[in-house]
Amino acid sequence: MNSQPPPPTPQRRTIAGPQAQPQSRPKATASTSSQLLKPPTHQQHPSRPPPPPRHIPADRRPGPTAHTNPADPFAPNHPQQPRITIQDLLPYCTTRGVLSEQDITNLAEVAGSLRELVAKALQGGVDSMGGDVLEGAMGAEVGRGVREFWGEEWVVE
Repeated sequence: MNSQPPPPTPQRRTIAGPQAQPQSRPKATASTSSQLLKPPTHQQHPSRPPPPPRHIPADRRPGPTAHTNPADPFAPNHPQQPRITIQDLLPYCTTRGVLSEQDITNLAEVAGSLRELVAKALQGGVDSMGGDVLEGAMGAEVGRGVREFWGEEWVVE
């Protein structure tokens, strides 16, 4: 019977040069393990820049809820369309380009509403002296442009 020596127990070895040295394990302590779990911060390493702020794309952001934003009693239930006033429409009520600010002011003084403007343009509003109201307020050329604009294709109910 051959007696052989028992096989050697495996040890961790690191290679440092031509010979392998056995590696010793450090004893785990509470302070060592907590330091291993926490990554170093920029306060501990001033050369390291702080991490950038976390950016959440707009489509992934949570929307407002009743818990975060109390209901505004005056808020509409649905988005409102912007209101268009006569001052917004008047510059384009001509066949001769866009009306100037002075022409818009004169036209607003002659006709208090868009309905009045259309009536005067289609019926040929005449002032007390027999002159054309639109041409008297804005000049012959601009007055004709407004009259042509409303007379060609527009139907007002």
